[in-house]
Amino acid sequence: MKLFFIIPYLMFMSFLSHGYSAIKLNDGINHLTLKDDNATIIIFSAIFNNNTSHSNHTVTFFVKNNNNWSIIPSPDDNGFIWSDFILSASGIKIANFRLYKNKDQYYIVKGVKVTSHSHEDLTDSTKVNFTGYKLSANQSDPGVSNYFWLFLGSYITNDTYIDIDDAFNFLDMRFFK
Repeated sequence: MKLFFIIPYLMFMSFLSHGYSAIKLNDGINHLTLKDDNATIIIFSAIFNNNTSHSNHTVTFFVKNNNNWSIIPSPDDNGFIWSDFILSASGIKIANFRLYKNKDQYYIVKGVKVTSHSHEDLTDSTKVNFTGYKLSANQSDPGVSNYFWLFLGSYITNDTYIDIDDAFNFLDMRFFK
């Protein structure tokens, strides 16, 4: 039984030793600083209640640089909001995101449970597709937001997980360098 707790702890410590730390977001307004641009990131964290048994946790990123405000679009072309997703009938989270920091750089990782066959059920233990992004600035390319999430890569886990939050305990950021 001790191995059940020791292995996730060792994986977590290995994750931290690579210099990445998870950023816990509180409900409401969260502030981060971009030292290179002398800008402030405002992250608004809220619950989207759609009158079901499982509401979605959402975040939207804004940047204040000098007197200008910008919104940072989400990279998967779904607008401006990052959101988790819980299966209503089961309470199993099948998609989520986490924000990380390494030195003065911010990263976001999206995790989504995947199936390889049409008959598989997302309430079963499945592999997870992790996709990593780095917060980047753009001051010269027309049509590109001043701040955006730069795609770094993705990988599918070898192991399977019931809930996406369990899979985040074994995230390997080395795939996103």
